[in-house]
Amino acid sequence: MRAGQTSTGNNGLQNSLFPLPYMEISQGSGGGYSHDGKYAIDFRGWGANGRIYKAPYYAPFDCTCTSKDDSLAYIVWTSDKEVNYPTGKGRLSIAVIHDDNTESINVGDKRNQGNLLGHTGTSGNVTGDHVHIEMFKVGQEFVYPEGMLKLENTLFIDNTVLINDGGYNWVKSGDSIITITPICGNRYLTMEEMKNNAQYIAYYLINKGWTSNAIAGMLGNMETESTINPCIWQSLNSYSDTPYITVQGAGFGLVQWTPFNKYTVWARDSGLQYNTMDANLQRITYEVANGIQWISTSNFPLSFKSFSTSNETPEYLAYAFITNYERPADPNQPARQTQARYWFDNLDWLGNSGGDSNNKKDSIFHLLLSDALNGWKW
Repeated sequence: MRAGQTSTGNNGLQNSLFPLPYMEISQGSGGGYSHDGKYAIDFRGWGANGRIYKAPYYAPFDCTCTSKDDSLAYIVWTSDKEVNYPTGKGRLSIAVIHDDNTESINVGDKRNQGNLLGHTGTSGNVTGDHVHIEMFKVGQEFVYPEGMLKLENTLFIDNTVLINDGGYNWVKSGDSIITITPICGNRYLTMEEMKNNAQYIAYYLINKGWTSNAIAGMLGNMETESTINPCIWQSLNSYSDTPYITVQGAGFGLVQWTPFNKYTVWARDSGLQYNTMDANLQRITYEVANGIQWISTSNFPLSFKSFSTSNETPEYLAYAFITNYERPADPNQPARQTQARYWFDNLDWLGNSGGDSNNKKDSIFHLLLSDALNGWKW
């Protein structure tokens, strides 16, 4: 973006913009030093005539300073309202590090989109002038890595000149955007409806750092368990009016949590509407983060976390999921493996973080969720 630039989507929300006019990545996410296990990227300053020092960067959206640490030259700016970004909409926080003049910023300071936010610098643990950027879900700032979001999934590169883009899937706000509304009801879904929900889940979990292989492996199981329907009850026997009762034999949701109230009580206690796609997916990511439901076995000695980031084949991971997570009396159900391969081969994997990179479609669509390089350190 450029100084003073603003951008608004068709829905009236601001578009979250990459804050520098030029992009030269010096260290990507997971690139060693403090980037290990983080979706953080370092950017050098560039101008029309080449590299410059103390390069300006601008507010990607209307925002307020919500946290700072002068000793680390670390400042967090949080969007004042929901914004559009390549894989969703919602409120975001951007952390910028290494400005040499953080003392001039105070918590509570406000900036409008396009206003000067700061400059690249050398404060902190660095070997050269740059800005280190991290993106967070609001309310989970400083939660590494669960609260972090990939930069390429949260910032549009409108009017940005790409010097070195790191090979990430950066997109512009004018690129094609599809609105996917999850289908949710107490019935069995058709294949077309399953495709809709499977694509929503793929985009959602890719943005949480899952590999396409792991998502496909889980979808192969969800197809059998629930027809990928987050609101379906076991045998269609609904207990939706009394979610706190105990019915040992009744399952609910994408993975048919049984008894259902171990999910529905958690959702209600977490302030979530339990019969929604996002609540189902938040429960799954909660289970990954807390080691819940999954039991490693000798045949599949994976934790749930390592499953979510695995590059094993979708077939292997479908078998691992039924064995370690679903745990039926007979886990030998090859149909789930066949289904996993189908989803792996037929979904669009925006922001693919693993698996067969050739699986990406030539035409990349970008989701708007509805309702719902070398030795540089920071």
